[in-house]
Amino acid sequence: LDNMGDSILDVLRNPKVNEALISQFKGYYSITAISAFRSFPSDKLVSSWLWHSDCYPTQTCKLFLHLTRADEETGATDFMTVEDTMAYRKAGYFGLGGERIVDIEGFAKDHDLPYRPFHINAEPGDATIFDMNFFHRAVSPVADYRDVVQLFFQPSPIPWEEDYKLHKELLKKPERGFAKDPRFKEKQTV
Repeated sequence: LDNMGDSILDVLRNPKVNEALISQFKGYYSITAISAFRSFPSDKLVSSWLWHSDCYPTQTCKLFLHLTRADEETGATDFMTVEDTMAYRKAGYFGLGGERIVDIEGFAKDHDLPYRPFHINAEPGDATIFDMNFFHRAVSPVADYRDVVQLFFQPSPIPWEEDYKLHKELLKKPERGFAKDPRFKEKQTV
């Protein structure tokens, strides 16, 4: 926010994006965290580049605001469906911490599971909303780079703009986390 300014939040004023988030939460939502990253071509696959689940509280989600193109050439996020994610978990893979692997296709073959990752191509200005508790991984650009602003959300008793006015400074604290009770953000986080 300090570097990019509040206008980055205009994505939430887009009727389609706002309606999708209200539908996701079945009501109001608030911004829990904002960060930005740039991905460069790399052969070193660690952390987000490995198949994982973020394991945040249920009823949360993430939005990627694409500042550059995202596709096979510039890198895109691979996803798995909820059904496939649950099948992998039932077989013993959860994608947590040090358990994250590159070769989830090998795990799928060993456990007779489908391997059906997919990605969504995006243009600058596009938004991708997803449940980060389902399996996903960042994919390194082949050439060029990929810029993304990511916003995390949780349910809220008040509209996001009202919540933002009340809690804007909390978004600048990286240790903040998700509030146990969205009504009392200043006091409790997980």
